[in-house]
Amino acid sequence: ADWRTRNVAVQAADPTSVLGTFRRLIAARAASPALGQGDFAWHVHGDGGVLAWWRRTGEERALVALNTTGEPAAIALPREGDPWRLAASTAGVEVRAGITGGLPLEPYEACFLLASS
Repeated sequence: ADWRTRNVAVQAADPTSVLGTFRRLIAARAASPALGQGDFAWHVHGDGGVLAWWRRTGEERALVALNTTGEPAAIALPREGDPWRLAASTAGVEVRAGITGGLPLEPYEACFLLASS
């Protein structure tokens, strides 16, 4: 009954749809050397509801963060190196640069952050 609103043509036209979100995440991963082939390490941050890990190459750092809860959460970001830039988010948040200190996460949000090494 909902095929008129839940189809590829409708989702392709909506950047906030599931299809649009997956396309943004895949494009961000494809454009990042660290996300595609960097070394892996878990990011220990103290909030049990957030799963996060690092990927790193010689020229780029990446942090992937997933809020697995229905509540807002936050993780601390390292202060060394260049400021972080939000490369992609499932929360529909616009890509932004200059993130330092901490990262607020919406309920069930997943995001990719990038910075130069």
